[in-house]
Parts: sequence; structure tokens; C-alpha cells
Amino acid sequence: MKGTVVSTWIRTCRDLYGNEVINKSLKSVNWSEDIVFTPLEDVDDNHIFKLIQIIANNVNTSVNDLWQVIGENNLNIFAEDYPVFFK
Repeated sequence: MKGTVVSTWIRTCRDLYGNEVINKSLKSVNWSEDIVFTPLEDVDDNHIFKLIQIIANNVNTSVNDLWQVIGENNLNIFAEDYPVFFK
């Protein structure tokens, strides 16, 4: 998965569930709280799927429901981060 997408998912989750939950979840997959992905960086799918599983567990929801909420909210984050694509 490209870094741009992963960064957006993490930012979406921070907006939805707060820094405390997401920082705890990031630490669980051995990523720092302030991890930065480059736009073209390839992030291992297994790491992101593990992170999503941990976040889902931490917020008491299913992985499928978490992906649904992320998807519903991602467009707003993309529009904020990459406004040139939405003009």
C-alpha cells in the first residue's frame, strides 16, 4: 500500500478515535507515534492490516465496520491534504 493512503487512514482514525487510541495502536505494531510515510513508499499490507485489527479491538468494533467508517471519512481528509485534486 502506498504511503499516501496509509497516512490518510491513520489521520482519519486519529480524527475519529483520538491520538491516545491511535498512538497505542501504532506502538503495538512497532511504529512510532509520529511515523511519516513518503507518498511513494510501499507499506507492507500485513502491517497495515495488523494495525487496523488492533485499532478495531481498541475501539470495540469489527474490522469490517472500522474499514466502513474509514472509507466514509477518508474523502474529507484527502480533500484537506490534497486540495488540488478536488478543484
